[in-house]
Amino acid sequence: LIIEGYKIFQGKSWAHMSFDRQMIKLLRSNDEENIRYAFNCVYKQYYKLVCFCISQYVQIKEDIEDLASETFLTIFNDLNKLNEEKNLKYYILVIAKNKAINFLKKNQKFSLLSDEMLLTIPYHHEFKSNTLIDRLKEVLTTYEIDIIINHLIYGYTFKEIAKEENKPLNTILSTYNRSIKKAHDFLMEVELWTKKKRK
Repeated sequence: LIIEGYKIFQGKSWAHMSFDRQMIKLLRSNDEENIRYAFNCVYKQYYKLVCFCISQYVQIKEDIEDLASETFLTIFNDLNKLNEEKNLKYYILVIAKNKAINFLKKNQKFSLLSDEMLLTIPYHHEFKSNTLIDRLKEVLTTYEIDIIINHLIYGYTFKEIAKEENKPLNTILSTYNRSIKKAHDFLMEVELWTKKKRK
């Protein structure tokens, strides 16, 4: 089967694979055209997300872009570390986060952020994310915020989150539902308090 000039696998099992698994299979295929095609797909799919993740640590646009390029270069140079059971998006984000932290350490601008901080900033250009997250930390744990952002912002399924956290699916579901309710109730109270204060 040929798509855009590149050879890829075919068959029912291929059609039912997720994007990440398809790309990993191609990247591990030892076929230069397959690898080039898959790498370009991965780059287009996750470049903006990688830049966003890095921007939570690094503020200068040129540095963000350089670190994003380094992230994908690392992935390309370490294709042997990929396997079909790996969550490709999570793997890429971890590399991006580490690149940003190492950059800050090298430039002596590193502040002690928790490992989960990367996954607790909503991706919305009009959203005052830092303010909201700071408020939610008054009622939610970092773990609870992590699960909410992983699902709502990064699009992980609850099954994927459970696998990454090494916890039962029901635990993740109950934590998510409980956290959403606490966040909603808290933000409603903040809104009412703000309105009263303005009066």
